[in-house]
Amino acid sequence: MKTIRQRVRYLTASDGTRLAWADAGEGPLVVKAANWLTHLEYEWESPVWKHWIQFFSSNFRFVRHDERPLARVGPREAGAV
Repeated sequence: MKTIRQRVRYLTASDGTRLAWADAGEGPLVVKAANWLTHLEYEWESPVWKHWIQFFSSNFRFVRHDERPLARVGPREAGAV
């Protein structure tokens, strides 16, 4: 089984909010709706979601996103709290 890695990227919404999204795998597109507590990196390793993410990423281009207001808004800048 080959190792699949997710690519986390950021976009800026029309209101200026930066939001994170990730994709992994190749093939037909499947987009996962965000759930009540979404964190792209934690979800990738989660015992609850990991097997689903691996399945979909092995067979499709699997796209996930952070939901507002829990969104990961981008890498913190040095010195930011």
